[in-house]
Amino acid sequence: MELDEMSVSKAELKTLTQELLSGDNLLAGNIDVLKDLKIKMQVSLGETEIQVDKLMTMKEGSVVKLDREANSPLDIFINGKLVARGVMVVVDDDFGVQITEISS
Repeated sequence: MELDEMSVSKAELKTLTQELLSGDNLLAGNIDVLKDLKIKMQVSLGETEIQVDKLMTMKEGSVVKLDREANSPLDIFINGKLVARGVMVVVDDDFGVQITEISS
């Protein structure tokens, strides 16, 4: 659609006042509405910095040392925020994490 075919008008915005904020809370005490939401959880084993030339020479069997000791707890993130720590476990044939500490 070209510009001359569109109807364009200015938006009229209300000034935000306490009166407009006086309705029910978004959740209104019903936490159940959140139960089906999906969030991203990530578990960090560690990290490192390497130069691009080293990255370009890597092949199968190359080893990268991370910045975390082998027995250190793993960091658990929800939507990028550190929320807990835990230890790696095996669940059936998959990796898992057992939470050992909740962040405050």
